[in-house]
Amino acid sequence: SNEDSVKELIAQSVAHFGKFDVLVNNAGANFGYGEMMETDTADFDKNFNINTKGVVYGIKYAVPQMNEGGSIVNVSSAAGLQGVAYLAPYVASKWAVIGITRTAAVELGEKKIRVNAICPTSVNTPMANTPEGQPQLRMEHKAVPLKRIAEPEEIAATIHFLSSNDCGFINGQALAVDGGFTAGMSIDSY
Repeated sequence: SNEDSVKELIAQSVAHFGKFDVLVNNAGANFGYGEMMETDTADFDKNFNINTKGVVYGIKYAVPQMNEGGSIVNVSSAAGLQGVAYLAPYVASKWAVIGITRTAAVELGEKKIRVNAICPTSVNTPMANTPEGQPQLRMEHKAVPLKRIAEPEEIAATIHFLSSNDCGFINGQALAVDGGFTAGMSIDSY
C-alpha cells in the first residue's frame, strides 16, 4: 500500500538480480467482514490501498525494469468474478484488479509483456484461517465442487504456468483457480 516501499523493493531487486522476467503481484488483505450497508468507508480504503493500488505500484515500477517477453501475474480472487456476501470492500478491490490486469495487458502488449490474473477461492493460509473467515471457509467446503479450498502450491503452480513461455499467447485473462466454484455450486449445495 506504500508506493515508495514498492519503488524501493523494485530498485533493490533489480540491483541484486538484474532485470525482471516475471512479476507476481500477490499482496492481499481483507478488511471489513459485514453487511455492505454497514461497511465503514475506511474498510474500502484499506482494501483498495493494498489489493488494488499495490498491483498498480508493482506494475508501474517493475515494467521499466522488465525484459521483453516478460509476464505479470496479478492475484485477484474468485470474489473478483462474482459477488460475495459480507465482503463488499474486498470484492470491489479484487474486481478492480481484473480491470487493471486487462488494461495493462492492452497497454503493455507492444512491449511483449503479458499480463494475466488468477482468481482463487480461499487458499489454505493464515489469512483464510482467521476466526472472521470461518463462515466463508464453511461455505466453500460445501459449495466448491471439489469440496475443499486451494493449497498454496496449487496457486504457485498456476502462476508458474502463466509465467512460462508455453503460455506466450495468453494475455489479459482472469483465470479462475477455484475448484469449479465459478462454474457452479456443488450438488450438495442444492
